[in-house]
Amino acid sequence: MPDVASSIAGVERRVQRFFAPDTMRSREFNESILKQLSQIGSVYAIGGCVRDLAFFGADERPVSDFDLVINGKADEVAKFARAIGAKSNRFGGFGLKTESLKVDFWAFSTTWAKVNRKAPIFKPAYLVRSTFFDWDAIIYSFDSKKIVAIDNYINRLNKRVLEINLAETPSVHGNLVRALRRLVMFDGKPGRNLQRFLQIELPKYSWTSIVE
Repeated sequence: MPDVASSIAGVERRVQRFFAPDTMRSREFNESILKQLSQIGSVYAIGGCVRDLAFFGADERPVSDFDLVINGKADEVAKFARAIGAKSNRFGGFGLKTESLKVDFWAFSTTWAKVNRKAPIFKPAYLVRSTFFDWDAIIYSFDSKKIVAIDNYINRLNKRVLEINLAETPSVHGNLVRALRRLVMFDGKPGRNLQRFLQIELPKYSWTSIVE
């Protein structure tokens, strides 16, 4: 069973330990990605990686992508992406995959929810309003070494009730698959709004397409 952190401060300690520059698992990330992006602007980890550390800790964390937001000029982020061979993704950012890591990153000004005005996002900390799932509504600042999360975040994880945070999404099928995967992986239950989403969207897709 997951070993949920007891507090936001506990999540901070787990994230700091995981991203420590002297650990083998994060060396490529720190040298090839974080150091370079930090020259463009403040860097934030959002969603999956931080969520998994909150759930499992640094040693038991499942393999998941790194999602980063950089509070810097979009053209400089794009220039960096070209320099390292990152590919544009469907949501206004860039993706890079190597043998040891998979990173998606965005300039703050190009994040989907901000561009499409789906939530009031005036600064990076407000990106907690932009995630589809409430469990993903957590951000870690590499500058301040601090966490920002939605209200009652730890309690939400402990209850194992996965709920929708922002209903607007560019990827209904993707979030449908993610919902099923996370409910199984984390032994969770869907909240009322997620139940409604599953009831409406599941019949629209074949089981084969969901499995694939």
